[in-house]
Amino acid sequence: MDLSTAYSSVARKYFTNAVIVASHFHVIRLINHHFLKAWRDLDPVASRSRGMLLLMRRHEKNLKPEQKEKIKAYLARRPDHEIIYRFKQEPMYDAYQEKL
Repeated sequence: MDLSTAYSSVARKYFTNAVIVASHFHVIRLINHHFLKAWRDLDPVASRSRGMLLLMRRHEKNLKPEQKEKIKAYLARRPDHEIIYRFKQEPMYDAYQEKL
């Protein structure tokens, strides 16, 4: 199920023995949401750049070589951003590997 409290409260009320499992899609979506919020707080100028926003939202495997270089250069100047960027990428990488 998704991570909505409405869904989980209904499941807990009517399906008391059910094991509630969040879908991978919704977990990744939530991670992306919080990553982008943290990034906006850390770098309000770059986060307003449409180009950087599009790059930051994508999974690394979907970036073209020149886009990867642009992200790499940005993160080299901002090591604190790289930590949260890598944290965001990891669950998506795991999901991609499971599909293979």
